[in-house]
Formats: sequence, structure tokens, C-alpha cells
Amino acid sequence: MHISIRQQALNIVALVLLSLFSGTLYFVIAAHMEERAFKRLCSLARIGAELVEERLALRLSLATLAERMAALESFNINGRKFFLINEANQLLIPVSEQAAPSDAAATPMLQGLPAEKNTAVRHLFAGEEYLAVRVPVKNSGLEFILLSPSSHDLCLSPFLLWSFGGIWLCLCASALLLLRLRHLSGHYKMLSEVDHLTGAGNRLAFEKSLNSLRRQKRLPLCLILVDVDGLKLINDKLGHQAGDALLRRLMQLLHRSLRENDAIYRIGGDEFAVIVPDAVYSMARPLTERINRQARLMREKDALPPVFISSGLAEARDEESLATLFARADMAMYGNKDLHRKENHKAILHWLEKHPNMEERRKSGDSPPS
Repeated sequence: MHISIRQQALNIVALVLLSLFSGTLYFVIAAHMEERAFKRLCSLARIGAELVEERLALRLSLATLAERMAALESFNINGRKFFLINEANQLLIPVSEQAAPSDAAATPMLQGLPAEKNTAVRHLFAGEEYLAVRVPVKNSGLEFILLSPSSHDLCLSPFLLWSFGGIWLCLCASALLLLRLRHLSGHYKMLSEVDHLTGAGNRLAFEKSLNSLRRQKRLPLCLILVDVDGLKLINDKLGHQAGDALLRRLMQLLHRSLRENDAIYRIGGDEFAVIVPDAVYSMARPLTERINRQARLMREKDALPPVFISSGLAEARDEESLATLFARADMAMYGNKDLHRKENHKAILHWLEKHPNMEERRKSGDSPPS
């Protein structure tokens, strides 16, 4: 089904807005996860400092303390590393192979470590980013340092990225599907209000439009009813295809005769209605005369079944119901129809007698010209 350039532009704008929204959502969630990761790592480092404090109170050796802490799963998973340094910046844990404690500044992982305490900071080592937390151990002059790979603690793993990518694609696909369904819904709604034979609005569209105009109190307003005379006779003699062709020709005639903002509706088998907005009776009257004149010219020029019509005109009055307005226009139309019924019927029969081949073609199964 064809989608207009405007509809495509709206789809692109919606997709861009959805991308911005999903991207913003991703960064908001990532920032929230980062904050939680920082808090979790700080809590873990404080626990480590408290463990050191407790072990020192038990007068354990540094080697024993290191062994016991290394056995704790919370400090060992996901590549985490912990260190213990003293006031002289000497590395106490991990215990150096040398007899004396080594200089912490000489430890590669601790070089360039930020000095902030009790908070998680980013630390780069060997091309990999770590989160580092420094927590002083109470009453000891020692400092517990915990380093953890940020790819684990920040939860910015490939799995998370792929998950957000999948969510983003699903959101985009859903948005495009909704836009498509909205377009199709509007298209089918339009089709439900269109007469497929003539392209005019149908009875439902006519009633909705008239009700809308009356609710808005769009006065002045006129209503023209147009009825095809002798359509049943044409259908009986030449077939429904000829009758359908006559209705389409009448639709073209109405388009040529009316103003651009006048709306045409087919409200019955052989009956059309025209809503003429912003017009009083004296302004709409020339339109009905033009319709009749165009029908007469068509009968004179065309070699096709003649179009005979009867029309009625009524102007809407204040506080008048739609039923009353329609009844007045209908009464005017049937007044004209009764006046010319016999004359028009006789003219159609005369035309059929002059064109016997049309009826013969119909009986032989050939389609009459439209």
C-alpha cells in the first residue's frame, strides 16, 4: 500500500525520537547502575577494613591475615584485588617475598592511584579500567585498598549492551508497527466512508459531516439533493454496468458544476447529496441551475444513455434539526421529480428506441460503453 512522503517523514521523526528516548533511558539506567556499583564496592571495602581491624585485634601475623582474607569469596571473585598499606606507604598485603615490606609506590597496580578515601574512583592500569576504594583501618594507621575491574562491577557487560540493543530494536519495530497500523486504520476508516463506485462520500460520511457542521453552528449552510431519473429503466434495459457508468458520469458532472469546498455524497442507490457550506439560498441556487445545465449539455453531446436528474435545495435554519433540513430538501427534489417524471421517462424510452444495438449488446453479453 502506498505511503505518502508526509507519512514517511513522520515515521522517520518518530524513529529519531524513539532513538533519543531509548538512548537517554540507557544512560539513565547505566548511571543508576554505576551509582549502585560504587556504593556496593565501598561497602565491600569497608567490610575489608573492618576484617583487618578485627584480625589485628587478634594479633594475627600479616601472612595469616592475607591468607584468611584471600579465602573470602567476596574479595576474590571477578578479578578483584586487595592491598593493605601502612602510614609509610609500605605494602603489607599481599606479603612481599622480601623480608621487609615493599614500597607501595613500586607496585604497578597502585601507581597513580587517586588519593580519595571512602569513595569509589576510576583507576587505569595496563589498559584496563578499575574501580578503586581506599578505606582507613581504625586505630591502626593502615589503609585497606580494593580494586575491581569496572566491566564487572558497573554491569556494562556485553550481555547488558546486547540486551539494551535488543530492547531498542524491539521498541523501534513496535513504534514502526504502531505507525503502520495507525496509517492503515486511517486508510480503512477513509475507505469505510467512501462509495467505491463513484468515489463520493457514503451515507455514513454524509451524516458525520452534516452533524459536525451543525455542532459547530457553521451557518449559513445549504443542502442540495440530486436524484437520477430513470436509473431503474437503464438497469433493466441495458444492465447494471450501464447504470453504474451513468452514476460515474453524474459524479463527474457534479464535480464540474460545484465549488471546490462543496462536498458530494452518494446517500442512496440513485440519490446524491451536496453540502454547500458558507452559502445562503441565493448563493446555492445558481449551483443547482449549473448542475441541470451541465446535465442537459451532456445529453446533447454524448452518445451514451442520457442523464436526467431532479434536484432539491434547502437552506439550514437556526435551531433546525438535520432531519427537518433533509426533509425540506427532499420535498423540493421530489417536487421537481414529479413535475418532469413522465417527460424524462419518455425521453429515455425514445433514446433506447433510437439505439436498439445497446440492448442487443447487453443480451449478447457485451458490455455497453461507459
